[in-house]
Amino acid sequence: NPYCEITVGSLTLKTPFMKRTNNPKWNTSIQFSLYDFAKDIIHINIFDNEFFSPNENIGYTSIYLIDILPCSLDIFLTQPSQPLTQTIYLNNGASAIMKCTIQFLLQYKQKSSVSFLHC
Repeated sequence: NPYCEITVGSLTLKTPFMKRTNNPKWNTSIQFSLYDFAKDIIHINIFDNEFFSPNENIGYTSIYLIDILPCSLDIFLTQPSQPLTQTIYLNNGASAIMKCTIQFLLQYKQKSSVSFLHC
């Protein structure tokens, strides 16, 4: 019954949990406000939802936005998002691959950006 907790700064959001699967496809969009592309990090923790015991953390990864941005932010904001492949490090020593799309939209009122993370 895996689900993701996705954290940017002090905000943490969760995906729905997927019943009885070891190969989840969440197809969920999550929105965050970003303020500093050089410092903002997307942390992703994967848990197994347990009904009668504490949820088990089964893996994690972090996406540093500075590592996925091209040299020109203006070009990046006008191009369609490309899927991002990220390695998830599992607590049993193995790893898995996660694919997601990150879309950036500029908000002029707050002078911040919004990221839609779709896993």
